[in-house]
Amino acid sequence: MTRPLEGIRVLDFGAFIAVPYATAILAALGADVIKVEPLPPGDPFRRGRGSDDVYFGQYNAGKRSASIDLKTTDGRKVAHALVDSCDVVIHNLRPGKAEKLTLGYENLTASRPRLIYAAVSGFGNVGPLTSRPGYDSVAQSISGLFSLLAPVNVHEAAGLPLSDNTTGAVAAMGVCAALVRRAHTGFGGLVETSLYEVSTMLSTEAMVYRPPAGAGTAGSGSSTHSARSQAFTILCADGRVIVLALGDFEGHWRALTKIASQLESTALVDAEGLDYSARVQTHSVLQDRVQQALGTFDSGRVLTLVQESGIPATIAYTYAESVVRPDGILHELAAAPGLKDMIQIGMSVDGSTPRRRFEVPHVGHHTRELLVEAGFSGEHIRRLEAESVVYCAPSLNDEGRLDRNRCEAPLWPPFRSKVVVPHSAVSLGRPVGGRVVRQSNSGVECSTWLLVRRVQPTVENRPSIIWESMS
Repeated sequence: MTRPLEGIRVLDFGAFIAVPYATAILAALGADVIKVEPLPPGDPFRRGRGSDDVYFGQYNAGKRSASIDLKTTDGRKVAHALVDSCDVVIHNLRPGKAEKLTLGYENLTASRPRLIYAAVSGFGNVGPLTSRPGYDSVAQSISGLFSLLAPVNVHEAAGLPLSDNTTGAVAAMGVCAALVRRAHTGFGGLVETSLYEVSTMLSTEAMVYRPPAGAGTAGSGSSTHSARSQAFTILCADGRVIVLALGDFEGHWRALTKIASQLESTALVDAEGLDYSARVQTHSVLQDRVQQALGTFDSGRVLTLVQESGIPATIAYTYAESVVRPDGILHELAAAPGLKDMIQIGMSVDGSTPRRRFEVPHVGHHTRELLVEAGFSGEHIRRLEAESVVYCAPSLNDEGRLDRNRCEAPLWPPFRSKVVVPHSAVSLGRPVGGRVVRQSNSGVECSTWLLVRRVQPTVENRPSIIWESMS
């Protein structure tokens, strides 16, 4: 089945989570996403993880990686050449940084009117916070969102990257909307969003019901939302927690008080006639009474009673429990070693869940391939490699491991040594072997990859190689 965005190419200058999540969505929908990274170690999000890390893989599977030094003039020329074949450019550089790299909106769209340019920042392009770096926990906290998700006075950072992920989803939605408009008008456009704006958007209910200035706080956002939505929790005798959502405010409340009576509890007797407004005002008191009425029973019995009465309810599962349920949201990504399950994007198109293709890319895994597609000659690519403008990673075998027989370029170098290899295995700008496992007069057996820095002729026509590699 053709996926909705097949034929669309996206150039992704993003790092960490927000933009990579946006492009992960676009990749799942069929777009060819090119992830532009600095020279190794690449995206800062890789540090301490590597390409086989499950968390990094969730945001970057199904993309092609090009490793380019954008601080160099030639690196920026390479980036512009890649832009020429793309429908979308997206980044999360600080405001002004893209312009310094000649990758700003005006720079790229002046001669490319069909280009869609998406910029994600921490705090937008106007206001006193615009120059500040934006990270999820900072955006959640400064927008007030964190106070709605955690109990008052809890001194612990946000428990999940809610702002990052939602901002990524909003950015992807903006890109899709711009693609639809381009189909009608023939012109691209500018899509902008920020962690702060999206965090505030997620706080809509709290903003609508916020107390007047100077009135102080009325309690945590989680408790006020529970009151308005008429949600209750029950800690059962077996230690499990059940969550009730009384969406049919009056009908579900009557059903709950009836269950309490069936269990011979008087905890809700004088609350049976309370209307919605009264229950919102006294929610914390009613929460204690619901606990008193049902909390002495095992979760199985309570859950059966409330569900048979038509009340939406569930056990509050941990993540470890929830992911093992066969609901189809997980699927095995066999092409990525160490990456067992991939969380999909949570939608289906024509009854099929969009799934990302390809493996999780190593840094610069597709640099050479992409430069060839952009019209660069082999000689030009080798020169760019030799001058450290771009980095081309080794090819991988079918098991996703480095394959010295398919090697196109080496891993990046933190230390230096000298080895002897057969003359036929060496040429300038090409890799040889890897970290030395065993040496002999006939050559060297390697397990990773080395960068040839200098070749010196020696006796018997065997070159002495100065090489560097990752330990």
